[in-house]
Amino acid sequence: MGALIRESFLDRLMLAYPPVPPSWYIICFTLSFLGAFAVIELSPLQLPAWGLALAVSMALIFLVPVGIIFAVSGTPLGNDAVLCKLWDVLNNLPQV
Repeated sequence: MGALIRESFLDRLMLAYPPVPPSWYIICFTLSFLGAFAVIELSPLQLPAWGLALAVSMALIFLVPVGIIFAVSGTPLGNDAVLCKLWDVLNNLPQV
């Protein structure tokens, strides 16, 4: 009862290469995050370090639910409503 899956020529080409170990993804993410953090701290940008951490964490949090919704329905989901509300909350925090 299973569906017939045909192997494309791209699948055969990919079999010639070994799979990428997960540690490479972790190393790539870590180096990119540290590089972005260094750019923020060493250049005259007005983005605080917690802003970078917030942006990366929000991207990781929204990745799975938005991806599932897009995969199931084909509808791209915008995060503008949630992000605008978050901006309002962060903008009204007391200044330190």
